[in-house]
Amino acid sequence: MEHLDVWLKFLLGAGVIVIAGTGLTRSADRLSHALGWGHAFAGFVILGWATSLPEVTISVSAVLKEQSAGLSSGNISGSIIFNLAILAILDLIALRRGVRSTSNSTGLATLAVFNLLLLSLALGQAFYRDFNRGETAPFIGIFLVTLYLAATLTSWQMERQQDKKDA
Repeated sequence: MEHLDVWLKFLLGAGVIVIAGTGLTRSADRLSHALGWGHAFAGFVILGWATSLPEVTISVSAVLKEQSAGLSSGNISGSIIFNLAILAILDLIALRRGVRSTSNSTGLATLAVFNLLLLSLALGQAFYRDFNRGETAPFIGIFLVTLYLAATLTSWQMERQQDKKDA
């Protein structure tokens, strides 16, 4: 019974996230149409930022309030693994429904390359203890931000080109 209160708070928070996620998806779809963005780009930017806010909050809170880098890195690693599982499940659903097409996947190729590079950095960090410490840390941070901006710009350009071909 002593953990019931904690579980109820957790489930309530998760429920709020599910409801908010549905609203965020609708809003991102409307914004993508209003701004002339493709769905992959809107998902990458709008939904990516919005859905990462809880992770940022949790990770910063874990480090600053709980002094637990393990909770923070576990949160990020767990999220990456869970997101990959979501992609695999959605891919299976998309194949069954026949919604896959070249126009839907053009902008996603850039995102795939971006994700592979991030995976490479994560593996480097996992297997080489001093990978992001000392003198290399600022360069890895700058590289990640530059990589993110390049992937965002490239994804946007690819979707714009595909939209012109489809029109």
